[in-house]
Amino acid sequence: MKFRLILFFAVLAFLVSCKKTEDKKVVLPPDNFQPVSAMSTWTYSEFPGSAVYTITSTGLDSTFNAEKYKEMFSNVSGLFWFRKENGNYYQLFEAGTEKQEYLYLKDKGAVGDHWEFSHVVNGLNATFKYKILEMNTPRLVNGIIYEQVITVKRDTYLDFGTGVDSLYTSEDYSFANDVGLILISKGNDKTYLSHYKIW
Repeated sequence: MKFRLILFFAVLAFLVSCKKTEDKKVVLPPDNFQPVSAMSTWTYSEFPGSAVYTITSTGLDSTFNAEKYKEMFSNVSGLFWFRKENGNYYQLFEAGTEKQEYLYLKDKGAVGDHWEFSHVVNGLNATFKYKILEMNTPRLVNGIIYEQVITVKRDTYLDFGTGVDSLYTSEDYSFANDVGLILISKGNDKTYLSHYKIW
């Protein structure tokens, strides 16, 4: 009987210890809103309309201005490059004979955070203004509920030679953790993720 009691309390102590260990598990904040594993693909469809395009992570690395980027390929616009640093997501694209980098997403930001950058587009001065609208909220896209989504508004202003910026387009971009871009909304026009494969 004494042995059984000792065994009982030993098992009980072990279970309590395991419970304490489980309680100490830390849930890390979402921080992978653009997977880059080689040969991962994302296919997008438009509504209204029937256009379809695909983005593929090539798995290749490139270095520009001492920064390392992951190479991506779009069957519509060709190559572009991605990097992430301290929760900030950057894309590098070719603008004529130059390469331009822009910050398009922050996974450590808060609703209301905003930033902007400017460069020349087809001879016109363009300013892109970003603002976080939603942070880690669920969103339904194409019948799938994505649990952790950041939505960013991008307003594009152009100076048509008057010295005054005019609003040209306004779009909302939604990114899901461990998935990437899932939705672009521009008024009634939508570009949505129809299927994807992350390796």
